[in-house]
Amino acid sequence: MKLLGYEIKRSKCNDKPGDTQGLYVDLHDIEGLLDRRDGHINTSTPAGQARAFESCSILASIITKKVSAISDARFFAKDEEDKDVNKPKEMARISNPNPYQSLSEFVCMIEFFSQIFGKAYIVKIPIVGYKDNFELYVVPNLMVTENEIPPLVASFAPNSDIKDYTISFGGGTNLTIEKENMFIVNDVTYSLNKMGGAISRLVSLEYPINTFLASYQAVNELMVNRGMLGVLSLMSSDPLTDSVTPATKEDKAAVENQINKYGILKGKCKIAITAYKASFVPISSTISDLGLTDIQRNCKKDIAYTYQVPSILLDVEGSTFSNYGEAKMEFYVNDIMPSAQNIMRAINRIYGFEGFSIKPYFDHLPIFKKAKMEEGAGMASIVASLGAAIQNGLLDADQGKAELQKYLS
Repeated sequence: MKLLGYEIKRSKCNDKPGDTQGLYVDLHDIEGLLDRRDGHINTSTPAGQARAFESCSILASIITKKVSAISDARFFAKDEEDKDVNKPKEMARISNPNPYQSLSEFVCMIEFFSQIFGKAYIVKIPIVGYKDNFELYVVPNLMVTENEIPPLVASFAPNSDIKDYTISFGGGTNLTIEKENMFIVNDVTYSLNKMGGAISRLVSLEYPINTFLASYQAVNELMVNRGMLGVLSLMSSDPLTDSVTPATKEDKAAVENQINKYGILKGKCKIAITAYKASFVPISSTISDLGLTDIQRNCKKDIAYTYQVPSILLDVEGSTFSNYGEAKMEFYVNDIMPSAQNIMRAINRIYGFEGFSIKPYFDHLPIFKKAKMEEGAGMASIVASLGAAIQNGLLDADQGKAELQKYLS
């Protein structure tokens, strides 16, 4: 029997104790075979998304930067009006979701997998002998299989078609997790054809990522071997313009075969050989001729914009931000803080906290302290100006308060 072009044979055994029979085929091996075609990465599959992270340096840099940024969060118990509440037992419980990770490390892991795959899996493991006590673990996406069944009744509930989950530890060892003990934290993206589902941002980045990788391969090959070096001819003249006997069909086929082997990728022919006049015509290939620098820059921008990372933070030219500090503020306010809040909402639901929640804060960072100082200085200037206007009779006290309220609202 053949599978994907490979011959699959049943092993022979003598039915003796200790003999084994059968073939263990790992699903990810098959996914890998289906996902590879001439080095192209299919970013619509989990296996392809993992390969993209492993292969694309700019993507790895972006995701690592986001995970590093979210690790800056500090966590506090707040009530519904965002006021501090004293919850030492709950804070102690959530500070270590499992014996091996702090809350910050746990949140970073969720962010890491959700950014690559569009969602992260959290498994809840009850502790034997302790009622209502449990440990939480983030399970790598490639280890999780969603076991789907058609719902008996049409439902708008997210993931209503999932019966349970299977975690594969390798070597044929699997663990079935009931649906109520598996929690999913989605990225900000949503599936186009599944209720409540999410997709990876990498799905829309298939061409930029593959172009970026191909351009790097081209640069490497040009730096090492400079592409095709020249054309070598072994006869007196061009048979199309003089009386020399034309090349045979086989000769032309051989020449065409040599030329078709040419390319800037590794292992391609560097010199074209013909059956004509013995001479050598050098051919030069340069990085600037191919415009690879511009191609890489544009790919970096596409990837950065999709992940909401200001390009100036990646040293990409052409940023619209006036300075690094403003770009970093934009990065935290519009991406990192919402992502951290989304993750913590999911964790709070798992713990079942009522009347309060554990929230992430970043106002201790220098960029936010500086912004507060600048805001305070600006408010002091406004108050001084309004006070002078009231003293000079340009405004009365009520008008001054009304103007000040505009800046406070």
